[in-house]
Amino acid sequence: MDSLTDDRTDTLTTGHINVTTRFPKRSGFFNRNKLSVGLIAAFAAFLLAPLYFNLAEPAAGRPQNKCNADQDDPQQDPRIIERPNDDIKVIRLTNSGEFADRCELTNALYELNWDRSRPEFSFGVRFDPNAPRLPKLAVLYIHGWKHNADAADSDLQHFTELIQTLRKTHAGKRYVVGIYVGWNADAPLWGPLENITFWVKKNNADRIAQSANVTFIFSAIGSIVKADPRQQDQFIAIGHSFGARVLFSATAQPLVTAVEEAILDFQAANTNWFRDWRTQSSC
Repeated sequence: MDSLTDDRTDTLTTGHINVTTRFPKRSGFFNRNKLSVGLIAAFAAFLLAPLYFNLAEPAAGRPQNKCNADQDDPQQDPRIIERPNDDIKVIRLTNSGEFADRCELTNALYELNWDRSRPEFSFGVRFDPNAPRLPKLAVLYIHGWKHNADAADSDLQHFTELIQTLRKTHAGKRYVVGIYVGWNADAPLWGPLENITFWVKKNNADRIAQSANVTFIFSAIGSIVKADPRQQDQFIAIGHSFGARVLFSATAQPLVTAVEEAILDFQAANTNWFRDWRTQSSC
């Protein structure tokens, strides 16, 4: 059979002569342009894949600069939560680094400063008057690739176990405050297929680091911890995988500045000692 013809035939009988007509084989658009169609489909999948990989992104809350729960949802107002509170403080960020709910940060900060003195007419926060004033250990964790802020996420569960262990270790000595920063680092893909989201999630991490909100979180907690040296509060920040990338990018400059200030303070405090030491060494 000729490859350019198909099996459809039409037979015309005239006397003792049979005439068989073969029709040309039909070739559709897709058959003629398989390569072009395949390339177009691959390019479309490449462009649309990030949208699918980021389906779990939380929506940005409004406003971003303060918590309005007292007006929008009084039952969720962080001010009515009695302190100290042992819940893990989860702060969710969008792919652009915006707060999914600004009150999540407010809740974490109240847990660190509920026992600090306030102006006479300050609204204050609710707390147990019988709770002892103890130094605080704030532990912040930013998860990495293939994780999120859902209660069932393994990273959040392991972080919760870590905080519970630290609370047992420091019972009666410190309040341990766990702060979990969650972002859209996983995708609705099965098993090994999730590996193809590497570059999309890496870009998410970089945008979050550039947004300055992680720097704001880090600086706000650090300011509370350092506000009263007599409290002997401590702050530990941990990042894993892309979370470490976010943490380093967001805190590198503040840390460099803090080190420079510490060096200048040290030099100022020890100028006379260093001059005397040099004089004695040269004798």
